[in-house]
Amino acid sequence: MKSYPRQKILRASLTFALAIAALGVLAAKDAFAQSASGELKGIGQVKVFVTDVNQFSTSCDLDRASIQQAFVEPLSEKGLKIAESSAYWVVIRATTVASDSRGCLTSIDATVLQNTKYFNQATKEERVGRIQHWYRGGLHFSDRDDHRDIINDAFRTLGAGLAQDWAGDQ
Repeated sequence: MKSYPRQKILRASLTFALAIAALGVLAAKDAFAQSASGELKGIGQVKVFVTDVNQFSTSCDLDRASIQQAFVEPLSEKGLKIAESSAYWVVIRATTVASDSRGCLTSIDATVLQNTKYFNQATKEERVGRIQHWYRGGLHFSDRDDHRDIINDAFRTLGAGLAQDWAGDQ
């Protein structure tokens, strides 16, 4: 079978993306072990925001609405309120690289952030910042035909992990 330059570039890009993602997953694994319990204490509601759904994500049949729905179901079941506005945000990302005509590789993660105000002594000004309270993520590869189901299940599992950690901190 003749290999075209575009296919070679896609294969090289996928190999590079897999290597970078593997390093990111290993770093995230260390971050999980370092997270302290109690980081989610007192949080009663969150705003959920889906980002990084790109053209490869849509070509792999992923969409923001189904990702968000899969993620928030376990949160609602545990009693964490999903709000339109909150000082606490859950930013969930789905970044996809389409590897070839049949496979998709998606990196997913979720981060709980708190928007907060503080007074900067040096400038004598009130500033706005963010505090990270929780983070989890992973990397998923599957055939295009079932990638949507795989990713939505992964986000449901990710949401269940947040819900469990949240419930344990209350």
